[in-house]
Amino acid sequence: RDERGNVRWRAAVALGKMGETASAAGPELARLTHYRQDNVRLGAVIAALKSADAASVVDLGCGEGNLLRELLRVAALPAVAEVVTKEISYREGDTVMQGMLAWDDAVEGKRPGVLVVHEWWGHNPYARRRAEMLAGLGYTAFALDMYGGGRLAEHPDEAKAFMSAVTSNMPAAEARFSKALEVLQGQDTVDPERVAAIGYCFGGATVMQLAYAGADLDGVVSFHGARPA
Repeated sequence: RDERGNVRWRAAVALGKMGETASAAGPELARLTHYRQDNVRLGAVIAALKSADAASVVDLGCGEGNLLRELLRVAALPAVAEVVTKEISYREGDTVMQGMLAWDDAVEGKRPGVLVVHEWWGHNPYARRRAEMLAGLGYTAFALDMYGGGRLAEHPDEAKAFMSAVTSNMPAAEARFSKALEVLQGQDTVDPERVAAIGYCFGGATVMQLAYAGADLDGVVSFHGARPA
């Protein structure tokens, strides 16, 4: 653990020792929750450390007289980078698509890209969350839009109609997927030679269909998607 890691850990111990809460500590201490190398949430640390005795605190190397000083010191540290998202509108033919890009701005240089294809419901929060999770693992992820306009179905019948409109015209579906791939490959944080795709249900079938069709992908992963005939 480096110097900054030790400081953050000591600050968490200080907070637990003083019997404070994260909300009372203010936004400065909220930075502790995002410290990447500790990989521990401040709330959990506080809960665990509130029961710690004085000997446990001393064992961590921050004597009681230094607790408040360490706590104030961590507040002056710069904010830690985290996953960033950006809405991206792009066009295929006459249809405007609405996607979301996610990346970790603590990672330097280009990295592999991953396309995330939604379920039959449409470009929903689940697909977007998966893109954010991939970004947290060091990828740049793009949750694309296969229906246009970021449309979301509210009922299975509507979802089926949206999906059928796409699957009944595979050349158009391939064009929409290819446009999203082009958008992802054009991002500054993406190595265009290292791109894969994942999909869920309808999206899983889509990534397999596009792989069979020869899409420029290094790999695909389908989650409960039907295999193309």
